[in-house]
Amino acid sequence: MVVRSRYGGIAILDATSAAALPPQCRLRLGVPPNTGCKRLIQKVLIVCTANICRSPMAEGICRRVLTDAGRAIEVSSAGVRALIGHPIASDADDVLRHRGIDLSAHRARQISDDLLRTADLVWVMDNEQRTALRAIFPAYAGKVFLLGHWMGVEIDDPYQRGIHAFEDAAQLIEHALTAWVNKLP
Repeated sequence: MVVRSRYGGIAILDATSAAALPPQCRLRLGVPPNTGCKRLIQKVLIVCTANICRSPMAEGICRRVLTDAGRAIEVSSAGVRALIGHPIASDADDVLRHRGIDLSAHRARQISDDLLRTADLVWVMDNEQRTALRAIFPAYAGKVFLLGHWMGVEIDDPYQRGIHAFEDAAQLIEHALTAWVNKLP
């Protein structure tokens, strides 16, 4: 279970740990009772290096996974060294179109304090990105997790490695997102 602390950070608890919390602690940590309270996670930011391959693929796939799960969560993406204004890489676009996802309007953007501040959860593709974000924006370190956290994997950059590398990355992204969606409050 993912819970938000009163200070804006996020903690990952297993079901046993979460169940052991007294109700007043659950509320203090931000775990809503089953009374229709607003969801803790309303906005997710997905980050990769240039914001033209992995993070836009994850953004498109994430929207589909969330829709299929009946979840209304806003999803966006950015890059730690973004190719600002560039469209999604053609192989990434082909992989998404094959899945019925259109991201032709996507333009790469740079990660910023504002994007991190407004996100409830930030997913990165690899440890290098996680380390960079935590170093540059330490105030948001508690929001930053590997997308492949629940699977114990990093998602390799498929850039200029051919369509099969993009297919492999998309499949791994889809599995990682499914694992996360099943854990979100």
